[in-house]
Amino acid sequence: MLRTTTQNPTNRINTIILIVVLIGVLIGIRLFFLQVVNYSYYEARAEGQQSFKKILEAKRGNILAKTKTGEEVFLAATRNGYILFLNNKLLQVQEKDWLYDKLNGVTPIDKALFTKAVLKENDPYEILKRRVSQNEADAITALKLRGVGLEPESWRYYPLGMFAAHALGFIAESDKGELEGKYGIEKYYNLKLNGEEGAIVADRDANGLLIALGKQLVTDAEEGENITLTIDPDLQRFVEAETVKVMEKWSAISAGTIIIEPKTGRIRAIVAAPAFDPNEYQKEKNLGVFLNPFTEKIFEMGSVFKPLTIAAALDRGVITPETTYVIEYRCGFCHAKSRRRKAAGIFS
Repeated sequence: MLRTTTQNPTNRINTIILIVVLIGVLIGIRLFFLQVVNYSYYEARAEGQQSFKKILEAKRGNILAKTKTGEEVFLAATRNGYILFLNNKLLQVQEKDWLYDKLNGVTPIDKALFTKAVLKENDPYEILKRRVSQNEADAITALKLRGVGLEPESWRYYPLGMFAAHALGFIAESDKGELEGKYGIEKYYNLKLNGEEGAIVADRDANGLLIALGKQLVTDAEEGENITLTIDPDLQRFVEAETVKVMEKWSAISAGTIIIEPKTGRIRAIVAAPAFDPNEYQKEKNLGVFLNPFTEKIFEMGSVFKPLTIAAALDRGVITPETTYVIEYRCGFCHAKSRRRKAAGIFS
Protein backbone atom coordinates (compact mmCIF):
# COMPACT_ATOMS: atom_id res chain seq x y z
CA MET A 1 0.00 0.00 0.00
CA LEU A 2 2.84 2.39 0.82
CA ARG A 3 4.57 1.62 -2.47
CA THR A 4 1.47 2.44 -4.51
CA THR A 5 0.92 5.64 -2.58
CA THR A 6 4.45 6.91 -3.26
CA GLN A 7 4.17 6.31 -7.04
CA ASN A 8 0.94 8.25 -7.62
CA PRO A 9 2.42 11.74 -6.98
CA THR A 10 5.35 10.92 -9.25
CA ASN A 11 3.07 9.85 -12.08
CA ARG A 12 1.03 13.00 -11.72
CA ILE A 13 4.12 15.18 -11.88
CA ASN A 14 5.39 13.35 -14.97
CA THR A 15 1.99 13.73 -16.62
CA ILE A 16 1.91 17.47 -15.88
CA ILE A 17 5.45 17.90 -17.20
CA LEU A 18 4.54 16.00 -20.37
CA ILE A 19 1.46 18.16 -20.91
CA VAL A 20 3.48 21.36 -20.38
CA VAL A 21 6.12 20.15 -22.84
CA LEU A 22 3.47 19.27 -25.44
CA ILE A 23 1.82 22.66 -25.03
CA GLY A 24 5.21 24.32 -25.40
CA VAL A 25 5.91 22.33 -28.57
CA LEU A 26 2.51 23.25 -30.01
CA ILE A 27 3.07 26.92 -29.19
CA GLY A 28 6.51 26.75 -30.77
CA ILE A 29 5.11 25.17 -33.93
CA ARG A 30 2.37 27.80 -34.06
CA LEU A 31 4.90 30.62 -33.63
CA PHE A 32 7.09 29.08 -36.31
CA PHE A 33 4.20 29.13 -38.79
CA LEU A 34 3.20 32.67 -37.80
CA GLN A 35 6.67 34.21 -37.85
CA VAL A 36 8.45 32.15 -40.50
CA VAL A 37 6.10 30.30 -42.83
CA ASN A 38 3.38 33.01 -42.96
CA TYR A 39 5.72 35.95 -42.40
CA SER A 40 5.03 37.57 -45.78
CA TYR A 41 1.25 37.31 -45.34
CA TYR A 42 1.16 39.02 -41.93
CA GLU A 43 3.74 41.59 -42.98
CA ALA A 44 1.49 42.53 -45.92
CA ARG A 45 -1.54 42.76 -43.61
CA ALA A 46 0.31 44.99 -41.17
CA GLU A 47 1.59 47.17 -43.99
CA GLY A 48 -1.93 47.39 -45.41
CA GLN A 49 -3.24 48.65 -42.07
CA GLN A 50 -0.42 51.14 -41.59
CA SER A 51 -0.02 52.44 -45.14
CA PHE A 52 -2.19 54.43 -47.54
CA LYS A 53 -2.05 53.92 -51.30
CA LYS A 54 -3.82 55.84 -54.02
CA ILE A 55 -3.50 55.04 -57.73
CA LEU A 56 -2.91 58.03 -60.02
CA GLU A 57 -4.55 57.30 -63.34
CA ALA A 58 -2.65 58.21 -66.49
CA LYS A 59 -4.45 60.39 -69.01
CA ARG A 60 -5.09 58.41 -72.19
CA GLY A 61 -3.57 59.91 -75.32
CA ASN A 62 -5.70 61.64 -77.94
CA ILE A 63 -6.33 60.45 -81.49
CA LEU A 64 -6.19 63.23 -84.07
CA ALA A 65 -6.24 63.95 -87.79
CA LYS A 66 -5.05 66.98 -89.76
CA THR A 67 -6.82 68.96 -92.46
CA LYS A 68 -5.05 70.08 -95.63
CA THR A 69 -4.32 73.40 -93.91
CA GLY A 70 -2.65 71.64 -90.98
CA GLU A 71 -5.48 72.21 -88.51
CA GLU A 72 -5.74 69.44 -85.90
CA VAL A 73 -9.09 67.70 -85.50
CA PHE A 74 -9.72 65.66 -82.34
CA LEU A 75 -11.24 62.27 -83.13
CA ALA A 76 -10.88 60.73 -79.65
CA ALA A 77 -10.14 62.56 -76.41
CA THR A 78 -10.56 62.28 -72.64
CA ARG A 79 -13.15 64.28 -70.73
CA ASN A 80 -13.06 65.00 -67.00
CA GLY A 81 -16.08 65.21 -64.76
CA TYR A 82 -17.60 63.75 -61.61
CA ILE A 83 -19.61 60.86 -60.20
CA LEU A 84 -22.61 62.02 -58.15
CA PHE A 85 -23.33 59.70 -55.21
CA LEU A 86 -25.32 59.46 -51.96
CA ASN A 87 -23.99 58.66 -48.48
CA ASN A 88 -27.15 57.32 -46.85
CA LYS A 89 -25.49 57.19 -43.42
CA LEU A 90 -25.54 60.99 -43.33
CA LEU A 91 -29.04 61.49 -44.71
CA GLN A 92 -32.00 62.32 -42.49
CA VAL A 93 -35.41 60.79 -43.28
CA GLN A 94 -37.06 64.17 -43.81
CA GLU A 95 -34.31 65.25 -46.23
CA LYS A 96 -34.95 62.41 -48.67
CA ASP A 97 -38.30 63.87 -49.76
CA TRP A 98 -36.98 67.14 -51.16
CA LEU A 99 -33.42 66.04 -52.01
CA TYR A 100 -34.44 64.66 -55.42
CA ASP A 101 -35.99 67.97 -56.50
CA LYS A 102 -32.87 69.87 -55.45
CA LEU A 103 -30.51 67.62 -57.44
CA ASN A 104 -32.81 67.22 -60.43
CA GLY A 105 -33.00 71.00 -60.69
CA VAL A 106 -29.25 71.06 -61.40
CA THR A 107 -28.78 67.90 -63.48
CA PRO A 108 -31.37 65.34 -64.68
CA ILE A 109 -31.60 62.41 -62.23
CA ASP A 110 -33.40 59.13 -62.86
CA LYS A 111 -36.31 59.13 -60.39
CA ALA A 112 -36.51 55.33 -60.12
CA LEU A 113 -32.75 55.08 -59.54
CA PHE A 114 -32.89 57.76 -56.83
CA THR A 115 -35.79 56.05 -55.04
CA LYS A 116 -33.93 52.74 -55.05
CA ALA A 117 -30.72 54.39 -53.81
CA VAL A 118 -32.22 56.16 -50.77
CA LEU A 119 -33.79 52.91 -49.54
CA LYS A 120 -30.32 51.49 -48.80
CA GLU A 121 -30.03 53.25 -45.45
CA ASN A 122 -26.57 52.06 -44.37
CA ASP A 123 -24.90 52.29 -47.76
CA PRO A 124 -22.31 55.10 -47.82
CA TYR A 125 -21.85 55.00 -51.60
CA GLU A 126 -24.83 54.82 -53.96
CA ILE A 127 -24.16 56.23 -57.44
CA LEU A 128 -26.88 58.52 -58.78
CA LYS A 129 -25.22 59.74 -61.97
CA ARG A 130 -21.96 59.57 -63.90
CA ARG A 131 -20.30 62.10 -66.18
CA VAL A 132 -21.45 65.16 -64.27
CA SER A 133 -19.92 68.30 -65.80
CA GLN A 134 -17.79 70.83 -63.92
CA ASN A 135 -20.56 73.47 -64.00
CA GLU A 136 -23.10 70.98 -62.64
CA ALA A 137 -20.65 69.89 -59.93
CA ASP A 138 -20.07 73.50 -58.88
CA ALA A 139 -23.82 74.10 -58.64
CA ILE A 140 -24.34 70.95 -56.55
CA THR A 141 -21.46 71.88 -54.23
CA ALA A 142 -22.99 75.34 -53.72
CA LEU A 143 -26.20 73.72 -52.40
CA LYS A 144 -24.24 72.19 -49.48
CA LEU A 145 -26.46 69.12 -49.31
CA ARG A 146 -25.74 66.65 -46.51
CA GLY A 147 -25.06 63.11 -47.71
CA VAL A 148 -24.38 64.17 -51.30
CA GLY A 149 -20.87 63.60 -52.65
CA LEU A 150 -18.88 64.13 -55.84
CA GLU A 151 -15.97 62.00 -56.99
CA PRO A 152 -13.68 62.88 -59.94
CA GLU A 153 -13.80 60.61 -62.98
CA SER A 154 -12.68 60.66 -66.61
CA TRP A 155 -14.08 58.98 -69.70
CA ARG A 156 -13.34 58.56 -73.40
CA TYR A 157 -15.15 60.93 -75.72
CA TYR A 158 -15.50 60.93 -79.51
CA PRO A 159 -16.36 64.52 -80.52
CA LEU A 160 -17.47 63.67 -84.08
CA GLY A 161 -19.70 60.74 -83.15
CA MET A 162 -19.87 58.15 -85.95
CA PHE A 163 -17.03 59.78 -87.91
CA ALA A 164 -14.37 57.15 -88.80
CA ALA A 165 -15.87 54.87 -86.15
CA HIS A 166 -14.49 51.64 -87.64
CA ALA A 167 -11.00 53.08 -87.84
CA LEU A 168 -11.08 54.41 -84.27
CA GLY A 169 -12.84 51.62 -82.37
CA PHE A 170 -13.65 52.39 -78.72
CA ILE A 171 -12.60 51.51 -75.16
CA ALA A 172 -14.46 49.34 -72.65
CA GLU A 173 -13.83 47.41 -69.45
CA SER A 174 -11.83 44.20 -69.65
CA ASP A 175 -12.49 41.06 -67.59
CA LYS A 176 -10.16 42.54 -64.95
CA GLY A 177 -12.23 45.72 -64.71
CA GLU A 178 -9.61 47.83 -66.51
CA LEU A 179 -10.36 50.09 -69.45
CA GLU A 180 -8.73 48.97 -72.68
CA GLY A 181 -9.08 49.51 -76.41
CA LYS A 182 -11.61 47.44 -78.31
CA TYR A 183 -11.29 47.38 -82.10
CA GLY A 184 -9.52 49.84 -84.39
CA ILE A 185 -6.77 52.25 -83.41
CA GLU A 186 -7.87 52.19 -79.76
CA LYS A 187 -7.04 48.48 -79.59
CA TYR A 188 -3.96 48.32 -81.84
CA TYR A 189 -2.18 51.20 -80.07
CA ASN A 190 -3.68 50.54 -76.63
CA LEU A 191 -0.34 50.45 -74.79
CA LYS A 192 0.91 53.68 -76.37
CA LEU A 193 -2.36 55.48 -75.70
CA ASN A 194 -2.68 54.19 -72.13
CA GLY A 195 0.49 55.59 -70.60
CA GLU A 196 1.72 54.49 -67.15
CA GLU A 197 -0.32 54.98 -63.98
CA GLY A 198 1.36 56.42 -60.88
CA ALA A 199 0.77 56.04 -57.15
CA ILE A 200 0.96 57.79 -53.77
CA VAL A 201 2.11 55.59 -50.87
CA ALA A 202 2.24 57.04 -47.33
CA ASP A 203 2.13 55.96 -43.66
CA ARG A 204 -1.02 56.46 -41.58
CA ASP A 205 -1.82 56.25 -37.87
CA ALA A 206 -4.30 54.04 -36.00
CA ASN A 207 -7.12 56.46 -36.88
CA GLY A 208 -6.37 56.22 -40.60
CA LEU A 209 -4.90 59.74 -40.80
CA LEU A 210 -1.72 60.37 -42.79
CA ILE A 211 1.44 60.87 -40.73
CA ALA A 212 3.10 64.14 -41.74
CA LEU A 213 6.64 62.97 -40.96
CA GLY A 214 6.08 59.39 -42.07
CA LYS A 215 7.31 57.60 -45.16
CA GLN A 216 5.84 58.97 -48.37
CA LEU A 217 6.46 57.84 -51.94
CA VAL A 218 4.97 59.55 -54.97
CA THR A 219 5.27 58.11 -58.48
CA ASP A 220 3.89 60.47 -61.12
CA ALA A 221 1.63 59.08 -63.81
CA GLU A 222 2.92 59.25 -67.39
CA GLU A 223 0.38 60.44 -69.93
CA GLY A 224 -0.30 58.30 -72.98
CA GLU A 225 1.01 59.30 -76.40
CA ASN A 226 -1.09 61.22 -78.91
CA ILE A 227 -1.57 59.53 -82.29
CA THR A 228 -2.17 61.47 -85.50
CA LEU A 229 -3.80 59.54 -88.35
CA THR A 230 -3.22 60.07 -92.07
CA ILE A 231 -6.97 60.40 -92.64
CA ASP A 232 -8.06 63.63 -94.33
CA PRO A 233 -11.11 64.77 -92.28
CA ASP A 234 -12.78 66.58 -95.20
CA LEU A 235 -12.26 63.69 -97.62
CA GLN A 236 -13.38 61.18 -94.98
CA ARG A 237 -16.60 63.10 -94.37
CA PHE A 238 -17.35 63.29 -98.13
CA VAL A 239 -16.63 59.59 -98.71
CA GLU A 240 -18.80 58.58 -95.76
CA ALA A 241 -21.78 60.44 -97.23
CA GLU A 242 -21.23 58.99 -100.71
CA THR A 243 -20.83 55.44 -99.39
CA VAL A 244 -24.14 55.66 -97.55
CA LYS A 245 -25.84 56.95 -100.71
CA VAL A 246 -24.52 54.03 -102.77
CA MET A 247 -25.56 51.51 -100.12
CA GLU A 248 -29.09 52.94 -100.01
CA LYS A 249 -29.33 53.16 -103.80
CA TRP A 250 -28.58 49.46 -104.27
CA SER A 251 -30.29 48.31 -101.06
CA ALA A 252 -27.04 46.76 -99.91
CA ILE A 253 -26.56 45.26 -96.47
CA SER A 254 -23.16 46.90 -96.12
CA ALA A 255 -20.65 48.90 -98.12
CA GLY A 256 -17.11 50.14 -97.79
CA THR A 257 -14.68 52.56 -99.40
CA ILE A 258 -10.97 53.06 -98.87
CA ILE A 259 -8.74 55.68 -100.51
CA ILE A 260 -4.97 55.16 -100.42
CA GLU A 261 -2.14 57.30 -101.75
CA PRO A 262 -0.48 54.98 -104.30
CA LYS A 263 3.05 56.32 -103.80
CA THR A 264 3.08 56.46 -99.98
CA GLY A 265 0.46 53.93 -98.92
CA ARG A 266 -1.14 56.48 -96.62
CA ILE A 267 -4.82 55.90 -95.98
CA ARG A 268 -6.67 59.15 -96.69
CA ALA A 269 -10.17 57.80 -96.08
CA ILE A 270 -11.55 54.51 -94.79
CA VAL A 271 -15.30 54.06 -94.56
CA ALA A 272 -17.56 51.16 -93.65
CA ALA A 273 -21.34 51.31 -93.55
CA PRO A 274 -23.45 50.91 -91.54
CA ALA A 275 -21.42 52.72 -88.87
CA PHE A 276 -21.92 53.13 -85.12
CA ASP A 277 -21.41 55.81 -82.48
CA PRO A 278 -18.43 54.86 -80.25
CA ASN A 279 -19.83 57.13 -77.53
CA GLU A 280 -22.83 54.79 -77.26
CA TYR A 281 -21.40 51.47 -78.46
CA GLN A 282 -23.25 49.60 -75.70
CA LYS A 283 -26.57 50.38 -77.42
CA GLU A 284 -25.62 48.38 -80.53
CA LYS A 285 -27.45 45.05 -80.73
CA ASN A 286 -25.51 43.77 -83.75
CA LEU A 287 -21.94 43.32 -82.50
CA GLY A 288 -20.79 42.52 -86.03
CA VAL A 289 -21.08 46.20 -86.90
CA PHE A 290 -17.92 46.87 -84.85
CA LEU A 291 -15.73 44.89 -87.26
CA ASN A 292 -13.78 46.87 -89.83
CA PRO A 293 -14.31 44.99 -93.13
CA PHE A 294 -10.92 46.14 -94.47
CA THR A 295 -8.95 44.64 -91.58
CA GLU A 296 -11.20 42.12 -89.84
CA LYS A 297 -13.35 40.63 -92.59
CA ILE A 298 -10.58 39.45 -94.89
CA PHE A 299 -11.36 37.16 -97.84
CA GLU A 300 -9.32 35.97 -100.81
CA MET A 301 -9.68 38.24 -103.82
CA GLY A 302 -10.35 36.65 -107.22
CA SER A 303 -11.18 38.39 -110.51
CA VAL A 304 -11.24 41.72 -108.68
CA PHE A 305 -7.47 41.83 -109.10
CA LYS A 306 -7.48 41.29 -112.87
CA PRO A 307 -8.04 44.99 -113.66
CA LEU A 308 -5.31 45.89 -111.16
CA THR A 309 -2.87 43.50 -112.85
CA ILE A 310 -3.65 44.93 -116.30
CA ALA A 311 -3.37 48.49 -114.95
CA ALA A 312 0.08 47.72 -113.52
CA ALA A 313 1.19 46.18 -116.84
CA LEU A 314 -0.04 49.21 -118.79
CA ASP A 315 1.64 51.56 -116.32
CA ARG A 316 4.98 49.75 -116.73
CA GLY A 317 4.69 49.57 -120.51
CA VAL A 318 4.69 45.76 -120.54
CA ILE A 319 1.54 45.85 -122.69
CA THR A 320 -0.38 48.46 -124.68
CA PRO A 321 -4.07 48.76 -125.63
CA GLU A 322 -3.12 47.17 -129.01
CA THR A 323 -1.45 44.09 -127.50
CA THR A 324 -2.86 40.72 -128.67
CA TYR A 325 -2.66 37.46 -126.78
CA VAL A 326 -3.01 33.69 -127.20
CA ILE A 327 -4.70 31.46 -124.59
CA GLU A 328 -3.96 27.74 -124.62
CA TYR A 329 -6.48 25.25 -123.26
CA ARG A 330 -5.47 21.76 -122.12
CA CYS A 331 -8.04 19.16 -121.06
CA GLY A 332 -6.15 15.85 -120.96
CA PHE A 333 -6.56 14.37 -124.47
CA CYS A 334 -7.32 17.66 -126.22
CA HIS A 335 -5.27 20.77 -126.87
CA ALA A 336 -6.73 23.97 -128.29
CA LYS A 337 -5.83 27.62 -128.73
CA SER A 338 -7.92 30.76 -128.57
CA ARG A 339 -6.39 33.62 -130.52
CA ARG A 340 -7.51 37.23 -130.63
CA ARG A 341 -6.14 38.78 -133.83
CA LYS A 342 -7.56 42.15 -132.89
CA ALA A 343 -6.85 44.12 -129.74
CA ALA A 344 -9.81 45.03 -127.57
CA GLY A 345 -8.64 48.62 -127.45
CA ILE A 346 -9.50 51.15 -124.75
CA PHE A 347 -12.86 50.73 -123.06
CA SER A 348 -14.77 53.85 -122.11
